[in-house]
Amino acid sequence: MNNSDLEKPDSLITEVIYLSLQKRVLVIFIVIMAVLAGIMSYTKLSSDIFPDLTLPIFNILIENKSMAQEEVELLITRPVETAMNGLPGVTGIRSTTIPGLSAVTVSFSSDTDYYLARQFVTEKFSQVMPSFPAGTENPVIGSITTRLSEIFQYTFEGPHETPEKLTELRELAEFQLKYQIMTSPNISKVINMGGYFRQYQVLVDPYKLQSLNLTLSDIERAVVASNEGASGSFISMGPTEMIINGQNNRIQSIQDLALSVVGVRKQSIPILLRDVGSVEDSQAIRRGIVRRNGEETVSSTVVKQFGSDTVATIKELKKHIQEINAILPSGYRIIPYYDQTELIESALHNVQKAILEGSFFVILVLIIFLREIKSSFIVALVIPISVIITFLLMYLAKLSINTMSLGGLAIGITLLVDASIIDVENAVRRLSEEKNRYVPLLHIIYNSVKEMRKPTTAATFIIISVFFPLFILGGLEGKMFKPLAFAVCSSMAVAFLLSLTLTPVLCSYLLKKKGEEKESVITVKLKTFYTSVLRKVLAREKIFIGIALITVIAILSSSAFLPTEFIPEVDEGAIFLSINMPSDISLQKAINLSGLVEKILHDIPEVTDVISTVGRAEESECPIGINTTEIHANLLPPSKRQRSREKIVDELRHKINEIPGIAAAIMQPFTMRIEESIAGTPSTISVKIFGDDLSLLIKKGKEVQEIMEGIPDITDLNMEQTTKILQLKIDINREEAARYGITAASLSEYIRLALGGEEVSQIWSGKKNYGIYIRLIDEYRSDPEKLQDLLIDTPVGTRVPLGQIATIYETHVPNTIKHEALTRRIAINCNVERGNVGGVVKSIKEKIKKEITLPEGYYVVYGGEYENQEKAFRSLSLAVIFAVFLVFILIYITLGSISVTLLIMITLPAALAGGIIAMFITGTSLNVPSSIGFIALMGIAVQNSLVLFTNIKEMKEHGIIGREAIIKASVDRVRPKLMTALCAILGLIPLVVTKLQGTEMQKPMAIVIIGGLFTSTVFVLFILPVFYDMFLKFREGVIKI
Repeated sequence: MNNSDLEKPDSLITEVIYLSLQKRVLVIFIVIMAVLAGIMSYTKLSSDIFPDLTLPIFNILIENKSMAQEEVELLITRPVETAMNGLPGVTGIRSTTIPGLSAVTVSFSSDTDYYLARQFVTEKFSQVMPSFPAGTENPVIGSITTRLSEIFQYTFEGPHETPEKLTELRELAEFQLKYQIMTSPNISKVINMGGYFRQYQVLVDPYKLQSLNLTLSDIERAVVASNEGASGSFISMGPTEMIINGQNNRIQSIQDLALSVVGVRKQSIPILLRDVGSVEDSQAIRRGIVRRNGEETVSSTVVKQFGSDTVATIKELKKHIQEINAILPSGYRIIPYYDQTELIESALHNVQKAILEGSFFVILVLIIFLREIKSSFIVALVIPISVIITFLLMYLAKLSINTMSLGGLAIGITLLVDASIIDVENAVRRLSEEKNRYVPLLHIIYNSVKEMRKPTTAATFIIISVFFPLFILGGLEGKMFKPLAFAVCSSMAVAFLLSLTLTPVLCSYLLKKKGEEKESVITVKLKTFYTSVLRKVLAREKIFIGIALITVIAILSSSAFLPTEFIPEVDEGAIFLSINMPSDISLQKAINLSGLVEKILHDIPEVTDVISTVGRAEESECPIGINTTEIHANLLPPSKRQRSREKIVDELRHKINEIPGIAAAIMQPFTMRIEESIAGTPSTISVKIFGDDLSLLIKKGKEVQEIMEGIPDITDLNMEQTTKILQLKIDINREEAARYGITAASLSEYIRLALGGEEVSQIWSGKKNYGIYIRLIDEYRSDPEKLQDLLIDTPVGTRVPLGQIATIYETHVPNTIKHEALTRRIAINCNVERGNVGGVVKSIKEKIKKEITLPEGYYVVYGGEYENQEKAFRSLSLAVIFAVFLVFILIYITLGSISVTLLIMITLPAALAGGIIAMFITGTSLNVPSSIGFIALMGIAVQNSLVLFTNIKEMKEHGIIGREAIIKASVDRVRPKLMTALCAILGLIPLVVTKLQGTEMQKPMAIVIIGGLFTSTVFVLFILPVFYDMFLKFREGVIKI
């Protein structure tokens, strides 16, 4: 009898088995080719710590340096917000307005095409821009998630003893290094900060102007006219032509600038720029500095291109930096301090290590239980082949290798061998039974694999079905967990396909007929013990069911006391501090206060490097002032620290709280970038109060802050906009101004140039360019009394003191005005010390409801990371409901009985109870990863139940019924039940016990699955048979319920 004599298949699945055994060599060849393709795909997969979290969220920055914040809010921010609010797909708008700057953030739904959304924003902005006041600069439109693309940071070290040396350092960074760095592949931009900007300043003496009968506008026109170049096209000269170039007529030096002609005296004597004031080669007014380990320097942030591979980009960048360092002048060098590849490679390596250790335990279980190298080899081979082919599918799906996709593989590895275990064990059993009969080997293999198809197919599809709802998640949680679902489903599907193809082929080559298989002593004793216990449990079924029900209900009820959070923190090997100081603070005072925090950090032995940035980089898209400091502190590797990161942070927080006048939020660099990009604040909880009156908002905000101070576990508590800044207001007296023919526009123009100052032109020196800045000399800008006496030119040629046509006075105003949903708001932000975010928010809500009274039209919204947590839990709740429905349908299709399906579904509460117990024991919070663990558990838990009832059904077909059928089916399958449970539990143990960097995201999933598998296995072995026995009695009328 040959291959062609195999029984014809009766379904698509058996057709695959049939063809595989018919074409065994072809199957092996195809698998080898798929493995080679998978290995090649693995080398091409991009790597990152998380999946691409870029969402269609855009930041619009509009500057008008001469405008106060209230004017910016009224004339720029509100028109932009109103225009953007009408765009299709917009889900939220928030804005920050500070003096001279408006930053509007527009969020679109996650399914909106990124480039289409950007086009919408650009087109709508072009419609509203013509209405902006004079002096408004062209906007910068970028993605708010650009901060997630900040992959590398370095300082440029060199001589820095004086402002002149720091100016040279910044020039070299700005005009040479920046362009060299940007030639590295996949670099989008480089943002420099620190040092000084060289600037040519024209400081005008108002009395010299008046004595020469000139105005500031005359000075501005003269500078612009003196800096014009021209081209005269070309002239023909016989057989050739010559280009005419007058570009060198531009200003080349400070001497050229000083010789600019402003006007002419009556005696035809020219009036030069130097005659009306001083012309200086100086530095621009600074709004920020950078220090590294206490020494002032220049820093650069490298931003990668959208969608590029982080690891590959940084590797090329570091090669490029080595080449640049080799050619820099002596004493200058680039020194990195933030490198995302260090975190990515460490995290991925540690997760891969845990997966390999788990795979080893799985194979060890196979060898112990199967007791045969060949059988164990056939089953174990499924693991690496499935994983490698999954890499091919990930490459085709354009996914990256990250902690989430590897987490999916970690879950998958514990389940990949289930179908092959059942097939190989059944094949071994059938070969033993057919030892003395003339039945060809291929027929035995074919029939043994075919007869197990229904339960294994159903079990596989149940696992896939519970992860399927994750594919329809939206927002941040969807982007984060779709790769995990893809990895689990793909690896399971590949393993299932291998069980239909490669497993029977290898069985046909490696397994032989032999005498009746003798069970090991351990297996015999196990079955004997199990039979004895099961009979005793069945004899006292009501007692055990009562105990089981009470225990499960009590544990499920206790889940309300689990602490909740969004996602667990990954140890990034660094600390990031965001420090807020009073809004009216000077730059020097902010530097001094930041220095106190830097000193505290340097005194911590685990801190190796401290980089602080005070204020805002000129090209930054973050609208922060000089009252904000960001500090990046690198730590020793976890293995070299004497204590945990949490204890280091506790000490740091305690010492910083002793410094008056600052509020610090302590986070980690990458975590901060995620929270700030997605939620708009780097805080775990943000209590937002909405209303129109800023003074009232501040008052109510302080009341909320006071009650939050008494809530346990709240740390880093601070409120936005608590301090008002001093403002010099110049209000036009329209009646007096009209008498002299002076318009509000002409007065505003004078104030803009005279007091605010303005860059009117630029001097180019090769590829370097320096601004030419005009303003009055400082003694007239800084003294309100002298401002009163400044003479303003009138249209009729006379002059009038500024104090005669305007009221000049000092007042206090908020430095920052924030909007959300087109309404003013103030936020009280905090972090949570022990991870129970949900519990803390509940306490805040109760206290605010009880102790705070808000006027009509004012309301509170809770945001920050908590907002993402709530969205994720709502989405996952729907996913759980959908998954339960799918599991129910698949079980019903497999067994064709509603009552038996319901009996199997009662395994789920037992599994959930085990997961909850494990969380309480290990102190794990209910977060998104642990929720994913519960979803996975639903599929895993019902597998053994399904196999049990399939076996009971088989017993009935052989004439064994009632309790004996239940006992025999349970005992016959005790070994594979324990094998699959131990494979899953031991396969995940390395993720639980390891404390290595990067495994924090997988640990909650593993804890839940291990706990749930333990209780569900006990439930299936002892309690589920009792339920079914009682069900049979009830159906037969033996007992009544």
